[in-house]
Amino acid sequence: MKLNVTVEYGNLSKNFLIPVGDGDKTIKCLRSREQRPITGGNTQLMPNTIYSAESVFYHPDAIINTKFQDRQEVTVELINRIAVNAVGPEWDENPVQFRTFLTSEFRKRRMDDEANGLRRDKQDMTEDQRKREDERNANNIMMDLEKNKHKLDPNSDPFKLKEQFEVTLPKFGELVMARWAFIAFKRSEHQAKARSGVATRQLDEIEEARLEKEEVEKQRRLKEAAMKVWEMRQVMKPQLRDEAMAEEVMMEEWGHMSKGAIIDKVRTKGNAIVGHGSNINEDIQRIFLECHVQDEETVGQVTLQSELHIHEFLLAIIDLAVFLNISLAQKGGRSSVAKARGGKKKKLLSQSEALEKLYEDALQPYIQKVALGPSIKSALGTDEVLLLFREHDEELKKTFRIYGERFEERGALKGANMGNTMNIHEFGNLIADSGLMKRTSNKSSDELTKQEVRQAFSAAQHDSAADADEKAAVAEGTRSSHLTQMTYCEFLEAVARIGAAKWEGEITLFKKIERAIKAVVALLEHPDNARYV
Repeated sequence: MKLNVTVEYGNLSKNFLIPVGDGDKTIKCLRSREQRPITGGNTQLMPNTIYSAESVFYHPDAIINTKFQDRQEVTVELINRIAVNAVGPEWDENPVQFRTFLTSEFRKRRMDDEANGLRRDKQDMTEDQRKREDERNANNIMMDLEKNKHKLDPNSDPFKLKEQFEVTLPKFGELVMARWAFIAFKRSEHQAKARSGVATRQLDEIEEARLEKEEVEKQRRLKEAAMKVWEMRQVMKPQLRDEAMAEEVMMEEWGHMSKGAIIDKVRTKGNAIVGHGSNINEDIQRIFLECHVQDEETVGQVTLQSELHIHEFLLAIIDLAVFLNISLAQKGGRSSVAKARGGKKKKLLSQSEALEKLYEDALQPYIQKVALGPSIKSALGTDEVLLLFREHDEELKKTFRIYGERFEERGALKGANMGNTMNIHEFGNLIADSGLMKRTSNKSSDELTKQEVRQAFSAAQHDSAADADEKAAVAEGTRSSHLTQMTYCEFLEAVARIGAAKWEGEITLFKKIERAIKAVVALLEHPDNARYV
């Protein structure tokens, strides 16, 4: 592989095609010496700025072969501190001679220094000492160059010059214009570990710079599109999480926990829960029924279909933990006892230990899976996601309308609502046609299941902060009054949930939502949908 390097010095400029090897044991990046804490034995690179059309270059090991293309153009701007104009135009026209002379001259100077005991190990020098030595050598070479220009005939046989140059290249690398612009691609094996550490840090710097640049660009784009974001926020208002309302509902539910009856019920459980049913399922159903806090109006009305409030759910969790990890252990029905700390004998868990064990064994793994809901709600309210919806609003509306009209399974909602809402069957067909879900039952790591599609459909409808919000949304006509129908804003949230459920890798939630949206709007290009567009 070769790099097409343009070297610039003031008003001088020259192009060189530099071979950089096969990408295995060669360096594919340039950086000014002042910015490099570790320098290879053959590296004397001191340009001011090095860049390409794609990115700024950093440490030699920082950008590897995959970042380059053959014949990629690279620009090197040299430090403007040594007058090379005295070299004369012939050197600008014949860089091979110039590089050959400097290479042989540098080799001769080095041998003389070693013979006279003047050469010092650069690793023992300070950074300032290394700079001064490089500058001194460069100035000496440039002064001698002016005196000895006549030694090199511009009309010499170019093949001999090329042969001479290639002989010196393996030892000294390739010189461009002067020694202080030395571009070395050979790696010192004994410094590979140290250079690798520097490369890792520099790659981190590159990534941080890239993320910072993306954030600045994102903020600029959002600022310019503020009106579009505001418009989409109005459309998505029924789906956005009202933090104040959610906090109010949570405080109200926790207020129920302060009632004496609830606290007393928790305190009296202790280790006294004993299963009465013929199997565990019956005992769990009993716990569910007993955890409903009943008053005079609701006595005798609680069934397995009744709903639990948050404070009742927490009470059920406590009862379940005691039952599974204490009561069953007392009966010998399950090995749920723990070893005493520091002892060999086993003892029954305390109530708090039983609750912690239930959380670690059963609740935490499940919570990690369903925690996606709050993150989706938070993402829906960000300017970035709202702008993404707004940019694809027309295509998404067309897709929603097409799949809302194509199928006949609407029952009583046919007619006026045709195309204004979507049922689970239509939503499932849309997701399958988009390629986000295969119609076969084979499940891979990035493959949606029908259950996940149903969950996305349902969650987009039932995640309101409070029942009052739900009723108000229905009254305003912004949310479907029929739980089997989905409105447009609910559809957008469902698409976002599909993206989050499908891709479980390291990409950001925004990228997941973006991928799902692009897959959905691509349906408009399908021949079967052409007549609807």
